Amino acid sequence: MSALLDENTEYRQVRLMRLDWDSQSHSPVVNELGVGHRATLVMFKGGQEVARVMWSADKSDIEALFKAAI
Repeated sequence: MSALLDENTEYRQVRLMRLDWDSQSHSPVVNELGVGHRATLVMFKGGQEVARVMWSADKSDIEALFKAAI
């Protein structure tokens, strides 16, 4: 994700929030979003979910998230 932010400054307008799965897996936000697995990325635009990727570190998958949010 850091490499994508360095490569495309437009992606820097996306606000990121990170939750530590080990300490937050039972938190209300995790339950509300329906995140059932570690390594889940959820992207929002205008308060609505626009994309989700699970178990992937593939650059193209993560870039698709950023593109969906801007």
